Amino acid sequence: MCSTLAELYEDMGLLDLAEDMQLQAFHIFENCLGPEDIATVTMAEKGRIDEAAPFWETALRGFERVNGEDHRSVLGQMGNLGRVYKMQFRLDEAEAILKLGFERSMRALGPQDSLTQKIGQDLILLHENQEQSEEAGKISDLLKS
Repeated sequence: MCSTLAELYEDMGLLDLAEDMQLQAFHIFENCLGPEDIATVTMAEKGRIDEAAPFWETALRGFERVNGEDHRSVLGQMGNLGRVYKMQFRLDEAEAILKLGFERSMRALGPQDSLTQKIGQDLILLHENQEQSEEAGKISDLLKS
């Protein structure tokens, strides 16, 4: 909830409120999932991405179990895991999780939602990097609908 409010405040240009909400979300996230998941973000930022993937996988399973597969937090975790896989050059896994996350986000949130757009853009970039422009174009068209 705090993370969603932070995104809303950021979109509205209320950056101080956005930062406060992000800090609250960080503390809630840490309390709910434990410091291991916060360490994941730090590992990724420091280039220790191989150590981060198992934490994101665990977080995704936990979010799915608690919130259900179409919940915004689950979809966000799918995007995070897809980006981690991409950074690890596990491109087939990245494509699979991003595609699933995109399909669920389109169904649950719609094409104009910021999370759907983010996951879609990640999927487009993955396809473009693999010289799959036709697939990238299909995702782009879906985001415009």
